[in-house]
Amino acid sequence: ADEVTITVTQDFEEISISDLPEAVSAALAKDYHTATIDKAYKNASDQYKLDLSLEDGTTGTLYADAEGNWIQL
Repeated sequence: ADEVTITVTQDFEEISISDLPEAVSAALAKDYHTATIDKAYKNASDQYKLDLSLEDGTTGTLYADAEGNWIQL
C-alpha cells in the first residue's frame, strides 16, 4: 500500500496584531494574561499563530481558531 502523508497546511502570513479577531485576543487575555504578542499570523483556514513573550523572559507559540479556541497543529 502507498504511504499516505498527512500534511497540515501552515501557510501562515504575518498580520497586524490589531487584526486579530476579538475572540482570539480575549482568549489570550483570559488564559495567558501575562503574555505579550510579538507577532501574529493567519492562514487560509482562518487559523491564527501567535508568537508570544512571557513575563519570565521565555517565548512560545500558540495556535487558535477564529473563535478563540486553542488548537494543536
